[in-house]
Amino acid sequence: MALKGYLLSLRSKLQGLGCELTDEKPIAYGVQIRVESAGQQGLLRLYENKKGEIRVDFSQIRDRDFAERLARWIGVPDHPATKDTLHIDGDLIGADESGKGDYFGPLVCAAVYVGSSQLGALQSLGVRDSKALSNSAVLRLSCEIVDCCRGLFSVFELMPAEYNQRYAQVGNLNRLLAWSHAQSIQEVLRKVHVEQVVVDQFAAAALLERELAGIDASIHLTQVPRAEAVPAVAAASILARARYLRRMDELSRQFELDLPKGAANGVLQAARLFVKRYGRDELHRVAKLHFKTTGQI
Repeated sequence: MALKGYLLSLRSKLQGLGCELTDEKPIAYGVQIRVESAGQQGLLRLYENKKGEIRVDFSQIRDRDFAERLARWIGVPDHPATKDTLHIDGDLIGADESGKGDYFGPLVCAAVYVGSSQLGALQSLGVRDSKALSNSAVLRLSCEIVDCCRGLFSVFELMPAEYNQRYAQVGNLNRLLAWSHAQSIQEVLRKVHVEQVVVDQFAAAALLERELAGIDASIHLTQVPRAEAVPAVAAASILARARYLRRMDELSRQFELDLPKGAANGVLQAARLFVKRYGRDELHRVAKLHFKTTGQI
């Protein structure tokens, strides 16, 4: 069904359920409309891809309960990432990062292409959010994902020295993160063209939208919290975490010091010991200097 006809049908259905639809306006490759019901409201975005398939994006609806209710009313099968698009099981690139909140070690962004042939394989492997897995499981699954996805993935890393240099230029973590995500996504797009990219939301949507707009204007980008419920994003989270774990092991061996993960337990003590052994000027080689931990050393 064409987008115009779908929107007419959707408007009729939602108004029949007591919703008020206002502020309709065109957006790139689609239309945006405000939906309000019982004091709750949010922006619903509708897109039509080249195959004539309609995709409904809930990512601008901040109230999860309202998003879930709209999904049921519209007829979207329930999905853990309710703020995601309708057809999250189609061809898409999923992206996630690791190391953002860790004082020591790199920032790593990964992007993974998942088509219909890879989807079932990833699910059978037990791919899920890396935060719900042990380190050993992350490392094991990362190897299986690499085999499954046949090169259609990318892992982009900023080791601490380069991270600190780029952060000094940008002055904002979310801007640096958006740029890093764009690097990994762009690398996958060089290998396979897809229209849909799903990213675990980390900041205002416009940051990454701007980065990707210069790469491919046809990309439909969806940024949602808890996007690891989407297999492609879960796979990306595992690849990113595995690379982070391996780099942390390398740094610990290089400096003969156990560098803790995270930003709390044992981190300050390890940082002080590092400075005592190697000097303050060497800290940029292992740590993200803009963290408040640096000022506490």
